[in-house]
Amino acid sequence: MQNANASVFIINAVLTNNGDAALVFGLHDALRKEGVSSTILTMHYDQIKDFYGNYPLVRDRSSAWIFIKLPWLRSVFARWQMKTFPAFREAAVILGCPGGYMNSTYGVANKLALFREAKQKGKRSAIYAQSFGPFTAFDQELMRSYQGDIDVMMARDGWSVQNLVECGVDATRIMQSNDAAFLLDDLSSLNQSRRVAVSVRDWKADGRDTKVYERMMVAMIESVVMDGYDVVMLSTCQGLPGYVDDSKCAQRIVGLLSDDVRQNVQVDSGYHTLDELRELLRHFHFTIGTRLHMCVLSMKSGTPALNISYEEKGRAMYEYLGFKEYTIDYNGDSEQAVAALKKFGERIEELRPKVWDAMQHQHTKALEHLRDLLKCLGVKPQ
Repeated sequence: MQNANASVFIINAVLTNNGDAALVFGLHDALRKEGVSSTILTMHYDQIKDFYGNYPLVRDRSSAWIFIKLPWLRSVFARWQMKTFPAFREAAVILGCPGGYMNSTYGVANKLALFREAKQKGKRSAIYAQSFGPFTAFDQELMRSYQGDIDVMMARDGWSVQNLVECGVDATRIMQSNDAAFLLDDLSSLNQSRRVAVSVRDWKADGRDTKVYERMMVAMIESVVMDGYDVVMLSTCQGLPGYVDDSKCAQRIVGLLSDDVRQNVQVDSGYHTLDELRELLRHFHFTIGTRLHMCVLSMKSGTPALNISYEEKGRAMYEYLGFKEYTIDYNGDSEQAVAALKKFGERIEELRPKVWDAMQHQHTKALEHLRDLLKCLGVKPQ
């Protein structure tokens, strides 16, 4: 039976990215199992509504092109828009969706403004399982000044906790958690092939050099093929017009391969729903993932994953998973990257049960963190 007073409105969702879809749907499904209903406010609604019709989605119009051109207008519109949603008016709690968007690369002002609106309407609120930072000095001040509008900031690693503390956020508002994708149920591997999944992405923030990254990925793919594997270039972000498409980066990298290597490499450029992607990942021998949640979804599907870390969140997660030796920097040395890859490949079979145990442990912890938050917010699941 649903708790009638335990309704949640999840905001800031971007479901075109399967990594974010894993976070949001994992949270929604876990809330439902706890007897808490939720509605999801999502950007790019028209692109994904037909794929996820079984979820309670609401269109977020603040992602329209005019607000990209006029960002100052976006927060004004977003606050007005939120008041028009019955799900917002009826919700006891406003939850900022899980992810890695609370930083100065993506901007925080528009997101924080929604919590002020919620506070003024007497709502309890939290930002769920988030990577916080890095922040500019200006955004640090914003985080400090808006903290009174947000009851709980759930940080999904110790690095994020430290960034919040450096912003001046009161420690009583900070709750450390793990990643929300661990709320998803685990799938067992169907490893029946000599195929390796490789996800790539462009990343130019933080002084990163895509050319260095491309050289490293070429070296790693060549090593995988020389060891007798076929490679499928596959990502959490691809195949939807008007959204980031990692298959374009994949095509560029494949174009740099020698002819004899290239014939063993396939680029999958189609769109896959979250469940479809998870099913695909069950069939690979292992995964090399630049997008962090390509790695997480792979491991949640029973397939070990080597991480290419372009932000701190990758290293931070692999450290608490106990797999810190299996993460490589986005601009790492190619020879060292290949050496790490070979070590990873040699240990695949001994890693499989460790990955399974780690995923089970993190799933249990994720449910505990969710229940702790609901208790903190005064929500009594049934």
